[in-house]
Amino acid sequence: MNVRRTRTFYFVYLIARCLPSLSLRIIPECAFDSDATWIPFGNKWYTFISAPGNGYTINKALEICQEIAPGANIVSVLNEKENQFIVDQFKKTVQPETIWLGMTFDTDSSTMRWFDESKVNYSNWASGELPGEIPDTDTCVIMDTESGKWKTVDCDEDFGRSVTCETTTSE
Repeated sequence: MNVRRTRTFYFVYLIARCLPSLSLRIIPECAFDSDATWIPFGNKWYTFISAPGNGYTINKALEICQEIAPGANIVSVLNEKENQFIVDQFKKTVQPETIWLGMTFDTDSSTMRWFDESKVNYSNWASGELPGEIPDTDTCVIMDTESGKWKTVDCDEDFGRSVTCETTTSE
């Protein structure tokens, strides 16, 4: 673990997210889990959390991310390099498995959307998945971290014993 990188992230995180714009006092609800190791990639920071149990619903995975750092979210994969980064990190640090992606079917627009409102310009669907299909209303997305391929599943199912969270240092 690179302690300097982790400490630098926390300092930058506090400045970017937790200090009111015109005040020097820290907002109490900006406390975050200092035991999480955050890894930078592009303009995001990621943490890969192994958690006890048989798996989590997407809502529980989101809750875990937000408990670790205010504003953190389940990972959104915006390009092929980011997808490969996540696969590579699982190969290095955690056993390959299935993880939630922060993507769900939006019934208002009849499209898939990222929780963090990023534009969906990239996808890595497994063979036979999605393109052209209209999914069910409670449809979310998982990634097989061994292949990097995505699949749709029911949002209420339990998947993986790891949660991948991300945050940025800019609003």
